[in-house]
Amino acid sequence: MKINFNRKPSEPNIEQNLKVPYAPAKRQLFQFRWYLILALVASPFVYVFWSALMGWFMVDAPGYVEIPTYQMFAPQPSVVDKIIVKENQVVAKGSPLIQLNRPDDVKRLEILRDESYNPDPKALYEKQVELVRKSLKDYESLYKSGAATSGEVDAARLRLLQVVSMDQRWQTQLADTELAAQSILIKAPNDSIVIRVDTKEGVSVQTGDPLITIQETTKPRVIALLAPRFALYAHPGQTATVQWESGLKVQATVLFEGTVSSQIPEKMRNFKNQGQGVVVQLELHSDIPGALAVDNLPVKVKFSHNFF
Repeated sequence: MKINFNRKPSEPNIEQNLKVPYAPAKRQLFQFRWYLILALVASPFVYVFWSALMGWFMVDAPGYVEIPTYQMFAPQPSVVDKIIVKENQVVAKGSPLIQLNRPDDVKRLEILRDESYNPDPKALYEKQVELVRKSLKDYESLYKSGAATSGEVDAARLRLLQVVSMDQRWQTQLADTELAAQSILIKAPNDSIVIRVDTKEGVSVQTGDPLITIQETTKPRVIALLAPRFALYAHPGQTATVQWESGLKVQATVLFEGTVSSQIPEKMRNFKNQGQGVVVQLELHSDIPGALAVDNLPVKVKFSHNFF
């Protein structure tokens, strides 16, 4: 057998000196499949590397949107005279919300002013004072002439002091009763919206009983919980980025020095478990859509890593 190593390779598109028109190979899909498999295998490593890289450049902290909400209480025992606002009503700062009164003090004031119970007490006291002063002058004259003793003069002076004191006590009682009988107005501390009315007109309330719940309509704040090792970021003026689940990002600034919390705040129990944290308040630099300005809505807060 003779083997020729110099044989020219046959052309694949020539068959018995005839050109065969083959279609181009269609193997790009199979080639892409291998790239896809390689990407899937490498993706966990890429994710870990990217997370470590971002963790080096950014400090993450869980947070939530806070819209200040106040529940206002009765300052003293009274009766709800009038509820001035309704639920979902927007009110300005200083607007009256609920009017209270104290019926017992109002009745006492009516009695003090009623002439059938106390006919013109001021005139009576003034007349009595005038009579006692005249009596004192008479005793002083008698004492000078030797017809009265010093004890009788001192007794007349004591009666004058008692009458004057009674007049002053009555005036004080009248002023105190007038003050106590005035209506008590519960007012909005800031621009707010009425969330809930917790009482009804005509109801007697005691000190500390809830009256109304309002929520500020000012720009919401964000509360974040920093890990203790990142406490240096919890100082006024520190900037951060607040991110919602929708993807919205808003710049913010730390308002106050952070406070160390030995117990995770109730609103953050659904976040990462930490034994201790630093609670910080942040002010947003711009307004956000109403759909995202929801009290207790979870957000992510990112602080730029401080390398120095």
